[in-house]
Amino acid sequence: MGLKGTYAAPAIEKAFEVMELLATRAEGALISEIAAQLGRSVGELFRIVVVLEQLGYLHKSSTSDRYTVAYKLLDLAYRAAPAHDLVRAAMPEMQVLALESGQSCHLVVPNGGQGMVIAREEQPGMRGFALKVGARIDIINSCSGQVILAFSNLQHAERIVRAAGSRQGTAANRDRPRIGPAWLSARRISRVKRGWEVRALHHRPDEGSEAGLKVRG
Repeated sequence: MGLKGTYAAPAIEKAFEVMELLATRAEGALISEIAAQLGRSVGELFRIVVVLEQLGYLHKSSTSDRYTVAYKLLDLAYRAAPAHDLVRAAMPEMQVLALESGQSCHLVVPNGGQGMVIAREEQPGMRGFALKVGARIDIINSCSGQVILAFSNLQHAERIVRAAGSRQGTAANRDRPRIGPAWLSARRISRVKRGWEVRALHHRPDEGSEAGLKVRG
């Protein structure tokens, strides 16, 4: 036991370390690789990894012995989070929107300084652009993020901006403008009036545009 009111549970801490690591490794990892990456011994992690697999939170490849995070973790998070009710309410509207626009649509919520796709509806044609459920997007520069910020109350929007700003020290964000309350205020007014935002796809400008819409309610 550490500081008063705090408790140590080493096995639980190790289990979460393993899952958080594997969440960043789409190709999976061997137990020896997991141990090396976490600075722990194989003996420390072996039983924990095996139990996580038995419980359905990890999947072990029968050909490579590599472990990956299983869908049970996503299902648990989905059922436990408020997003479940949001998705259930949004899906009928998303289905109509995809059918009428001929484009796929995505439901995005703020999550840790980024946007997270929690639902999608495929466009009805043979080809289309779509993001995977669970994908993380730029909450500041994406259309979805701009609309979320515009329709959030000021305190909530500023919390999102601060969380996004804390990520700006990374190389990927080095060239982005600094963001803060002044940046936010300058961009809210027009989007609140319109209720939407649209622009060319920044990574494939020749293939169409992306749009962000306010969800009713």
